[in-house]
Amino acid sequence: MLRTGPARGGVLVELMTTATVIALLAATATPQLVHWLDHQRAQQAADLLAASIRTAAAMASAWRAEIMLVPASAPAQPPAPAAGWQIVAGSGRDATVLQAVRSPHRCVRIAMGTHAAADGPALRLAPVGYSRSRRGGFVAVTFTVRCGKARRQVRLGAHGAIRICVPGKDRDCNEATLAAAR
Repeated sequence: MLRTGPARGGVLVELMTTATVIALLAATATPQLVHWLDHQRAQQAADLLAASIRTAAAMASAWRAEIMLVPASAPAQPPAPAAGWQIVAGSGRDATVLQAVRSPHRCVRIAMGTHAAADGPALRLAPVGYSRSRRGGFVAVTFTVRCGKARRQVRLGAHGAIRICVPGKDRDCNEATLAAAR
C-alpha cells in the first residue's frame, strides 16, 4: 500500500537529535569563543593605551610641558589603571585633566612595570616627548594588559618608541618582563 500523506512519528526524534547536536557544538565552542573575546579585548585595550601614550607624548612635545599619564580611579580608592587613565598637565593642585580614557572592558587589568620603581603608577613625559623618571633620567616602561588569560604588553622605550607584543608568542616579549610588571 502506498502512502501519500506526511510521515508521522519521526519528527520528535529528528528534533531531539538536532537539539543534541546543537548543545554539543555550543558546549565545545563556548570556551573557544570566550578565549577569542578575551584576546580581542586585551588587544583593544592595548591599542587604546598605546594611542593615549602617543597623544600624551605629542602634547608634551607641542606644548613644551611635562605631561603625565596617570591611573583614573575614585578618590577613595588606590590608583587602578584597570578603571582607565587620564592625560594630565601639571601636578598637585595645579593639575589639569586633558583627556580621560575609560577602560573598554571590565575584565581588563593593566600593570605598569618600570626600571624606576619609585616613580609610582604615573608615566611622566618630558617636554621633548620622552618618558622621564622623577630624577630626570630617561625611563623605559612596560604595561601589561590582561583580560582573562589573554595578555599583551605595551612597551615604551626610553626615547619614545612604542611597541605592542604578545608574551610567549613574540620573541622579545618574554615572561621575565611579564613577571616584573605584575
